[in-house]
Amino acid sequence: MKLADVFALFSSICLQSLNDALLSHFAYDFLSSFRKNHLTHSIMKKKISMLCMNLGLSLAFIILTGGNLSLANPSIEKTGGAYLTLAGKFGGNISQAELKAECKLGIEGCAKGSKIFQYSLYIHDKVYKGNSHSLSDEAIAHLKKLEKGEEFYFKRIRAKLPEGNNVDVFARTFTVV
Repeated sequence: MKLADVFALFSSICLQSLNDALLSHFAYDFLSSFRKNHLTHSIMKKKISMLCMNLGLSLAFIILTGGNLSLANPSIEKTGGAYLTLAGKFGGNISQAELKAECKLGIEGCAKGSKIFQYSLYIHDKVYKGNSHSLSDEAIAHLKKLEKGEEFYFKRIRAKLPEGNNVDVFARTFTVV
């Protein structure tokens, strides 16, 4: 959730509470002109106290979160954890020139010095499996023949961290542009 969204929600709550308090006040003035009634006075007090409570809680929420209210969003490109890069990209659009120039798999989002040791590359109906951070000559040749609009993706990607642990690596689909 963005800070602007929180502000809009906060404003909406405050305006509703203010509206209720003002309506109660006007209703109190209107009714008190006919008769003095303790009930209308207590309703107005409750509405004003609700306004103050809403303002206080909203302000406390914003202060405690520090305005950083980002929630999980599937449209975020780089998710937490290790992710595969090809030509410095984490999936998405990749040019034919980038495919011809860069044929090593990279890894980001984890310790420096981590290396990919296993992957499966899917191009059309063909699967290329590898046991290093380099693509096979056959896979490179197939990638270089891809035309605009064609897609390829990686699955079952594993990497070894410098301290020796193995981790799963995430990847997105690449589209040739």
